Amino acid sequence: MRTSLVVALLCAACKSAPNESARPPDASVTARPIVSAKPAPKPSASVAPAPTCMPEIDGWVHYAELDARCDFAMPPSAAALPPPIEWERCTGDLAGLKRCRQMRVIGFDGFDRSVAGQNRGRVQLLFERVCHKPRRRVLVAAEADGAVLAAMASRANIETTGCHARPVFIGGGRYLYQLVGELTDASANPEALDLGGSLRDAPVLMHRLTGGQQHEQIAASSRSWGTLDGGVNMGPLGKHTESVHAGAVSSNLAIFGDTALFVDDETATLMAWTKARGVFPLHKLEAPNERVTGIAFNDDLVVWSAYPPRTKPGGECTLVAAKLSLQPPRIIPKRVTTFSCPRDKDRPWALGSGYAAHATNDPSILLVRVADGTTWTIKTAGAPLFVSESELLFELTHGGIARMPIAAIRAADAAVP
Repeated sequence: MRTSLVVALLCAACKSAPNESARPPDASVTARPIVSAKPAPKPSASVAPAPTCMPEIDGWVHYAELDARCDFAMPPSAAALPPPIEWERCTGDLAGLKRCRQMRVIGFDGFDRSVAGQNRGRVQLLFERVCHKPRRRVLVAAEADGAVLAAMASRANIETTGCHARPVFIGGGRYLYQLVGELTDASANPEALDLGGSLRDAPVLMHRLTGGQQHEQIAASSRSWGTLDGGVNMGPLGKHTESVHAGAVSSNLAIFGDTALFVDDETATLMAWTKARGVFPLHKLEAPNERVTGIAFNDDLVVWSAYPPRTKPGGECTLVAAKLSLQPPRIIPKRVTTFSCPRDKDRPWALGSGYAAHATNDPSILLVRVADGTTWTIKTAGAPLFVSESELLFELTHGGIARMPIAAIRAADAAVP
């Protein structure tokens, strides 16, 4: 059964991470908490006027692990953390959505990249607050309906330095993000850092990449994290990774708890990794010439997108789902529904509480009840972030986040003639 909800939303196009090769983790780097007491670089003799957008970050402690020109900084204490998220009724083209709320822009100019997760039933968000004048940003980790938990500011002009933070994961009271030093100076040696750990402590420097290198893919759960760097590397969140599947072309890394799934592209096999068993085959893909992407899974369910080679945006993609069993390793996939392939086909499905959500090329968000294939189509140019027990969270055009109860989505859909 398919129903259609036509709701005019204005959302942000999905942003994909760079797809560049990177060397395996450097075991010589010692994972450690970031505690920097070094002062910020001294200003030049010509002092610019004090900024009016997020001026509080000027008093934060300079973080010296990357080039000083990036001028990353952390709050010196919990009292100096940014103000909490405020929500307001959806406005503009979103105003017609009953029970829709969006992030309020106050004290800054907008938002950018974001991820979402959950901790003990409470939604957690990791996103960037943005200033246009001057061009600087703050990465914020926060409870959706509570306090800000951690932050990292990028005080340098992103347009002239390229330095920025990139959120990767939040959930279970833990998080993972990258600091990228993409300095435009041709003589510079740009680096990137993988940082993470508990939201109650200072973030840990887990891995350093040099020479402009980046992971092909990075993923995490509250207990584990991993990267694709030619092969597959896995480790506990807050510590180094180590190679678990070398010498193979792999893709579609997804992590939940202490389990990872990925595709061995050379054998067209869905593989699994657990700390106890290592790597083992889970399922031989039915059609080796069919592409598989967007994998997401939880304790008992795995979903992915399947499409023929050379499928263009707007072509037909299929949502595939299966009950997940690792002992013994066995899944029986079923084709749930088809949808219009988006440009960012590799973006993982948002999966939770029996629902799966993904962007389509219409543009819209497809919300699917996996058990029976019932679908609701929400007209939006963006993509979902997270499906909780009761809500769908999704991005807005200015990079912020909106939220709407699933019950309200279904009720609005029922009202469409």
